[in-house]
Amino acid sequence: MRPVEQGSVRAEAHVVTRTRRIGVLMPLGESDPEARRRIAVFTQALRDLGWSAPHTITFEYRYADGNPERLPALASELVQSKVDVIVTQAAQPVEAARNATATI
Repeated sequence: MRPVEQGSVRAEAHVVTRTRRIGVLMPLGESDPEARRRIAVFTQALRDLGWSAPHTITFEYRYADGNPERLPALASELVQSKVDVIVTQAAQPVEAARNATATI
């Protein structure tokens, strides 16, 4: 909030921003320790920048559970859910995301 002074009246202006949606596309499962570590580091970095769920961001997670054939469908789900950005790792999920959209 930013204070706005007008004569002897003080008002608070609220800056309204929409919650951003982040799609996370992971090649392995949710229980994969490396995937959990990467997601934890990523979410901590976002918090350090002032972005925190559920106030300024929400996450849509999709896991291929080690089955790369699922990646195109999962990437399409993220696109259809209208996420603002897709975050992933490794060549196959990057390719699946790239094939699913040219704008996200």
